[in-house]
Amino acid sequence: MRQNSDDLRRAQELHQGFQEELKDCILGFTEVPSGSQHSRSALGFGMSIGILASSPIPLIEVMPSETKLASVGVQTAEKPEIIAWAAALYPDADWIRYQKDVTRGQKRRKAGDLHDDNEHVADSIAVTHAGIRTSQFKQTLALLRATHKNLG
Repeated sequence: MRQNSDDLRRAQELHQGFQEELKDCILGFTEVPSGSQHSRSALGFGMSIGILASSPIPLIEVMPSETKLASVGVQTAEKPEIIAWAAALYPDADWIRYQKDVTRGQKRRKAGDLHDDNEHVADSIAVTHAGIRTSQFKQTLALLRATHKNLG
């Protein structure tokens, strides 16, 4: 299969999955990707932005610094710190853990440590926590509450 054909297939699958997940949602939070250094990363960012642009619901954007502050509390937080924060906050979630000791370059992980593959789940939790702190969300929530009160 040609790479560009496979890229299109993947983008279509992601788009379809995104649309299905949003069926019962009225609002979402997102970090819009930016700043890629490699062409494959730039392609992925472009796909992500296109999929986000197709959102049938409003999206509240948060910056990476807001995500880090809302989770670990510092703008320089690294992925393992955000994963550890999310796992501590939601210990009953199905977190992936290393099955055996692993060393990759300078990174050493012991059996039972949280796996780096938890990155996207932890990021989504952190983005949500950052999103609910925004003035845009607070205004939206106030409007929804007032509407509900007036209709109820």
